[in-house]
Amino acid sequence: MAIPITKKIKLDFGKVSVNEREAAKEEVAEYIVDTILDQISSQKSPVSGGKFKASLSKNYKKIKMKESGGSKANLELTGDMLDALDARFSGNTLSVGIHKDAGSENMLKAENHNKRTVRARKTSVPERKFIPNKDEKFKRNIMRDIKEIIDSYADQD
Repeated sequence: MAIPITKKIKLDFGKVSVNEREAAKEEVAEYIVDTILDQISSQKSPVSGGKFKASLSKNYKKIKMKESGGSKANLELTGDMLDALDARFSGNTLSVGIHKDAGSENMLKAENHNKRTVRARKTSVPERKFIPNKDEKFKRNIMRDIKEIIDSYADQD
């Protein structure tokens, strides 16, 4: 059974007025999804910052060219998994990734690429980490930008 591949991030909205919090959260959620997708399309990990291994197997390269018209290592064959990427808040905690409601196939794809389970580590799917593990974070500049978004909504005394 596939598992949701998400990262929870507790954020501080203490200096943001109650009236502005929803707008700040919406902007943060939109920013993180857009940034992850931008990094992936550039074949980079938003976790490590490094480039994804560019090599696709000969067979998979043919399949990918036929299905998507490209052969970049960008996690996009059909686009379903990346379309399922979502960011949502529960209180001040941001949860970003492939959630349970994305379906088992999308969760399995994300699990395999992020190598979250023993089963995933045994697959031939190359690791292309786009969601941090519990002990990892998104790249420093991504977290800095999120803080700047929140700060831009902070009460101006």
